[in-house]
Amino acid sequence: MEIHDFNLALDNLDLHMQIEDIGDEAIQEKIEQLLKNRSRNVWYKLHKHFKKFTTLEEAQRNKSKESSLTQDNWNLLCKYWSDPNVKV
Repeated sequence: MEIHDFNLALDNLDLHMQIEDIGDEAIQEKIEQLLKNRSRNVWYKLHKHFKKFTTLEEAQRNKSKESSLTQDNWNLLCKYWSDPNVKV
């Protein structure tokens, strides 16, 4: 996770939760780990949904209803997962 993204995530988290010392390094490391796990889980579910379809076009037409992704972002992910170099 890039530093900018992590700081933005911390700021957003601080708006929704009262964390005593969000600047503490140990707390930041734990939050970063939780965010990474959450991201990995979301990607797994999206990829699992993508694999239900036999063609790129079919997958792009059937964006996951559970996802808050825009159609453009879903299309980019589908193209990414369809790339032969990624499949290896």
